[in-house]
Amino acid sequence: MGSTTSSARAGRGKDAAAADSAAVLAAPSSAHRHNITCIKFFGTENNELLVTASEDRTLRIWDFGAEQKLGQVWELNKLLDKHSKAAAKANAEAGAGKVAALRCPLEAHAAEGHQHWVTCMDMDERSSVLYSGSMDKTLKAWDMYSGRCMRTYSGHADWVLALHVRSRMLYSAAEDGCVRLWKLSTMVR
Repeated sequence: MGSTTSSARAGRGKDAAAADSAAVLAAPSSAHRHNITCIKFFGTENNELLVTASEDRTLRIWDFGAEQKLGQVWELNKLLDKHSKAAAKANAEAGAGKVAALRCPLEAHAAEGHQHWVTCMDMDERSSVLYSGSMDKTLKAWDMYSGRCMRTYSGHADWVLALHVRSRMLYSAAEDGCVRLWKLSTMVR
């Protein structure tokens, strides 16, 4: 009996997972040009953001919130790119709701981006700043409203592998075996 129940759950689990993902994105979306290295959700149900990082040296912020606050800002300022427009069109056609996405860095400002794969990210939700770490040994602070890099920080001797925002501090860990603490008040000026 246990194996029958398990196999029934396993079969249903795959279908349920597909149905759940369809509720978020109506069609599979090519969010990046290369492998995705990190994915995280931030916010609340009414203001939910998904952030992905990639080997293509970019981040993508997806606004799944019911209010679409960031999505409206991006659309108003003409910051949405072809990936965001394609996802929005597919979702509208399927009746799955609106989803907007912003690329960091924007195509026009690619020089602001990381020089190697983006390996990790975290967000300071109070200030709407997204932080990223990379195999280029740097950290970057991104304005979530404009997609622009606000600052680049160096300090690690090897790849940055993990970031965590807590109590006005940003913690970064790297392949060099070091954990560095950064005061958020000095990260962005």
